Amino acid sequence: MPSSGAGLIRYFEEEGQGIKVQPKHMLYFIIGFIIFEVALRLIGPSIFGF
Repeated sequence: MPSSGAGLIRYFEEEGQGIKVQPKHMLYFIIGFIIFEVALRLIGPSIFGF
């Protein structure tokens, strides 16, 4: 008897190896990185001389 899933994979059941990161932590990292880039562009030339 064929399975009733029609060949579709249910990914939330698949547990793989690797780092588990919550989406909100990734969002905080990205926002922090953007703030760092903007600050570096604003005050970087006066500190590093480029």
